[in-house]
Amino acid sequence: MTTDSSASAMQDTRPVRFLEPVGGQDYGTTAEMPDLQTVIDYEENRCRLSWGYYRMVDRPALYEWQQSLQRKHKVARALAFVSVQSALRELIDFLLTKQPNLSIAWKLQEPLPSWLKERKSVGSDSMEPRLWITPDLGADQRNEWLDEDQHAEHDQIIWYSTKSFAPLPIQQENEFWVGSAEKMGTPGGVVLGQHYDLMEGLFQLRKRRGTLLSVRNIAAWKNHEVVPTSSTLKATEKICAQLIEWEEADKCFLFPSGMNAVVTAMELARRRCQSKQSKRFVAIGLLYTDTYSLLMFDKWRGGNGEPIFLNIDEIEQLEEVLKDESIAGIVTESITNPLGELPDIPRIQEIAKKIGVPVIVDNTLAGPTNAQPLAWGADMVIHSTAKYLCGNNQHGGGALLTRQGYWSEQLKAFQSEWQNFMSPWEILALTKCMEDFPERMERFNSNGIQVASFLESHSKVRSVSFNQLPSHSSHQLAKKLLKGSGSLISFVLHNDSLDGIRRFYDADLRPLHKAPGLGSNTSMLCPYAMLAHYQASDRELEELRISRYLVRLAVGAEKNLDQVFAALERGFRA
Repeated sequence: MTTDSSASAMQDTRPVRFLEPVGGQDYGTTAEMPDLQTVIDYEENRCRLSWGYYRMVDRPALYEWQQSLQRKHKVARALAFVSVQSALRELIDFLLTKQPNLSIAWKLQEPLPSWLKERKSVGSDSMEPRLWITPDLGADQRNEWLDEDQHAEHDQIIWYSTKSFAPLPIQQENEFWVGSAEKMGTPGGVVLGQHYDLMEGLFQLRKRRGTLLSVRNIAAWKNHEVVPTSSTLKATEKICAQLIEWEEADKCFLFPSGMNAVVTAMELARRRCQSKQSKRFVAIGLLYTDTYSLLMFDKWRGGNGEPIFLNIDEIEQLEEVLKDESIAGIVTESITNPLGELPDIPRIQEIAKKIGVPVIVDNTLAGPTNAQPLAWGADMVIHSTAKYLCGNNQHGGGALLTRQGYWSEQLKAFQSEWQNFMSPWEILALTKCMEDFPERMERFNSNGIQVASFLESHSKVRSVSFNQLPSHSSHQLAKKLLKGSGSLISFVLHNDSLDGIRRFYDADLRPLHKAPGLGSNTSMLCPYAMLAHYQASDRELEELRISRYLVRLAVGAEKNLDQVFAALERGFRA
């Protein structure tokens, strides 16, 4: 294949919408979406955002660095990952998803990963499509290998290098180069490819799985900074020790994003399941939209069975559901996003334990000082450290906590193999943020109750979802299980229409940030359903029990809420 095909020649020609970052020009992890039309244009793919939530939109430093690689190496697309090992894993996984009939021709000195053994190519039948994973030994040997015609036109080829960053010239659409960008102790991996559509698909996978490179790594490379190994180790130990104490855990593992921690937990649960059928997960409650996407759209290695969704009031069905031997695990949240419901995790764990099915809990919305799912019997607990634990919108990462034993051993081995660790520079940033976390979390809890009560009593608001309100369906369970509920509130306007949400959202809501995110020290809000479920039909939204024009308000840790109330009033009067 040649590189002048339409797929290779494609470039992103969408106009750029320049947005103001929240958290600063260097490391801000989200951005202001100033009006509803910006949201609509983004969701309908009419523009490319210059800034956005860090996992979904490449920030300028990352975007420009990838662009420079594209120009220098004359490829259709360059994508950066947290490590070269993770880059290889994600590319292999993506190509196997696109072509499930590919068999593996593994030519690296490194041992073949266990999850690929069932796919290893046997024989050299050129009629059978193969994925060649071959060491980068230089351009001459590459050309010699290609001239020997070991591969067929329908094969895919990955050239892999863990050494110096000197990519081979990638000339064909079925070729990819994966290499290390590590400098002075700061890790990174890159994928170069000529097939634009496939590279775009890999980008979408990276968004969901969160194995992206930190912009702090790029800054360190540009500034010729060496990772301060001793300081990073101390910071890692401090963060993990504090999270272990709050969560009543034994072991803590740090990841490049919260979603990557979720992906890892689900992958390990899938591996443990011995069923010969396609592996399945049970999701309880309305989950975070990207967790929902993982369950629905990502094809897990070994096959992906249709997930089973249970509402929090359907737990009595769980024991019967878990009799299906293809169930690899249960995924839920201590407080669901965005409706603030509470699954009865102690009861869920009691049922799951009898059958031996692991329970994975995302504890981000509650926070580690408000809820301890491991103490309730969960197997793995996850946090997006970019939220409450950080607070200043300048850090990206995730944490996974568990007990000593099988899961901790598997997690240690998995991270060692794929190097999907939190950036050392993100670790140093996080440790500073966590120093006042307990004090800030108390204010989040208090502010959430005050603003939810204000909204519930307001004539312009039809309904409010916040479990500390007596009117909420999970209120009694929240009183029993939680020390607080944080400050994420969802509400529906009385004028529950496109016109109603446009009038409210386009009003002057300063100092509220019009941005996706939560756990920020300063309050922010967004038209959540329009961002998270824009393409959903009316019927699908009805099944999810959310309005298309639902507003999500993440109240901050402000010491005085007067300006927050005033901003909301301006929106209601618009």
